[in-house]
Amino acid sequence: FGGDPDGPRRVREILLRRYPHAGPHPQRFLPHIVVRDAAWNILPDTSELVVVDSACSAAMFAVDAGVRSLLLGDADVAFCGGVSSVTPTECVTMSRLGVMSTSGEVRPFDHGGTGTLFSDGAAVLALKRLERAQADGDEVLAVLTGVGTSSDGRGKALFTPDARGQREAVLRARRKGSVAPGSTRWLVSHAIGIPAGDAVEYSALDSVTDRTAACHVTSYKSVTGHPSYPSGALGIITAVLGIRNAMIPAQRLFDRVPSTYPAEAGGLLVAAEDVPFPETGPKVVGVSCFGFGGGNGHVVITDRPTATPPHPPGDDPVDDVVLVGWGTHLPGTPDRHRMTADLRSGRLDIPATFGDPYPPPPAALGVPPSVLRRVGRCQPMLLQAVSALADVHDTPWRGLNENTGVHVGLFGPPEVAMTYPQRVHLRAVRRALADAPDTERDRLLPVYDQYRETVLALVPGVTEDAVTGILPNCVAARVSKRFDLRGANMVIDDGTDSTLTALRLAMRALQAGDLDLALVCGVSGNTHPELLTLTRALDSDVTELAEGAFAYALTTASIATTHDLPVLARLRPWSLGQPQPPAVVAAGPIHGRTYLGADGALALLTSLAHTEPEVLVTPHSGDLGGTIPHGVRLLTP
Repeated sequence: FGGDPDGPRRVREILLRRYPHAGPHPQRFLPHIVVRDAAWNILPDTSELVVVDSACSAAMFAVDAGVRSLLLGDADVAFCGGVSSVTPTECVTMSRLGVMSTSGEVRPFDHGGTGTLFSDGAAVLALKRLERAQADGDEVLAVLTGVGTSSDGRGKALFTPDARGQREAVLRARRKGSVAPGSTRWLVSHAIGIPAGDAVEYSALDSVTDRTAACHVTSYKSVTGHPSYPSGALGIITAVLGIRNAMIPAQRLFDRVPSTYPAEAGGLLVAAEDVPFPETGPKVVGVSCFGFGGGNGHVVITDRPTATPPHPPGDDPVDDVVLVGWGTHLPGTPDRHRMTADLRSGRLDIPATFGDPYPPPPAALGVPPSVLRRVGRCQPMLLQAVSALADVHDTPWRGLNENTGVHVGLFGPPEVAMTYPQRVHLRAVRRALADAPDTERDRLLPVYDQYRETVLALVPGVTEDAVTGILPNCVAARVSKRFDLRGANMVIDDGTDSTLTALRLAMRALQAGDLDLALVCGVSGNTHPELLTLTRALDSDVTELAEGAFAYALTTASIATTHDLPVLARLRPWSLGQPQPPAVVAAGPIHGRTYLGADGALALLTSLAHTEPEVLVTPHSGDLGGTIPHGVRLLTP
């Protein structure tokens, strides 16, 4: 700015005219703050608010978590849904990959489909246990009899859907719901109009369709476009409306399936016109939702209860959840003994970051320099923490891959998601500066030219890898792919309590028998100055963002015994109002340093190093933390 200290202020004023909705408090757009603000004065202050990210299947994964919480007796009612807002970054990156519709229409399963169109959307479902809803006098719109989730595992590329993973999610939901072969008459698909992806999904659904009775398939995306995160909830709403009206609605904008699809032979049929449900028998509908990165979900819905409803909570003894391994990846590569000693003394004397550039990870992890530049640090950091766990504890998921899930605590966007918008908005920034008064324009445009050169040098062009770096859920998906893990993978963003929330969700999944083993992780790889500004707006005591990745392996006591896994600690949930043990470790910033979503992971490691046999890890209070009204107790041998 030629030494003009007023230059940055003037540029900000000009850009605010261009972007009038930017607002003075950008920290309010962090995911856990958005959800907290939406629930304020509507839900009780003690409500458990959880942000689950598995891309397009996020709402379906939220339903899965909500159903599990209800069945385990941890909640009386669960509100599950999703929200998505179309952004220029999303549109530009997806356009560069050639997945956007060139016709202006979304035509799922149709030979004329050319791509998808993203749309704004939000949807929320209210769930209760059936007997509780009936006792409360609620109108029961439909019954969810089974939810199934999976990951593609190694599959193909992270960007490419895999029929095997999708098929497994459907089969798991049907097994839970005791669905008889041929009873499903309608499948509400995830199909979003991208020809290659729709073909994979059609093949997966066709392979699990009974040939003795016709099953119709539709996608509502031809009407709404692709709303991304709330898709699962909107699919369930579509199914409920069809059940209520006893009608399978016709697939809009449909002519015929591509010639490459399996021949229609009494199995899967695209509903070209409205199809009445049979007048007798239950109305059974399956709803699919498949997320970018390989997170798959399916739910079975019917108009009446199943013959064998799930056992109410408390009928069966709950198996203990145990911790059987841990690994870290931290600046300075401290060894495990030194870390334990440091944590016992109340300190961790290591550098805050890995420096710039980030050291290339081992070639065996499959993140070469070209990919690293586009995906950022979080993914390779977490891969190295999980690799460290596997090296020390002899790969505890061996033999359990099919049902090992990945739950990752992450705060805010990965670093790549904060840099790509600068490239996407370059032309808009120049137009804004060009509209300034002549005296300012002549001074600011040369400054813009320097800024543009800097951005183009730092932010690489858009590729498939770049998109996986922008999407937070791909941090967890990368772990599932590298280690071929096929249980559900997801990112949880609950502020600095993210890892503790991930831990609680994983414990429930293990106790319910939905997972055999869970990798619960926390990672902090974004020290961007803008993120520091946002965190300091929430907590003025924060002075430093730190980098690090932590990975923990959890299973049940019975599985640990069967597979000869070492039990490092037993984990028990703790809620406000319960007695506290003498030793308490609070998650959150320490002396001004925060590992963001991994603060809870560091607190968990601190509790493992403690000399007391029982330690309570509590969530962080304040705006940096989430709203979970609970913690976890660790009981060491």
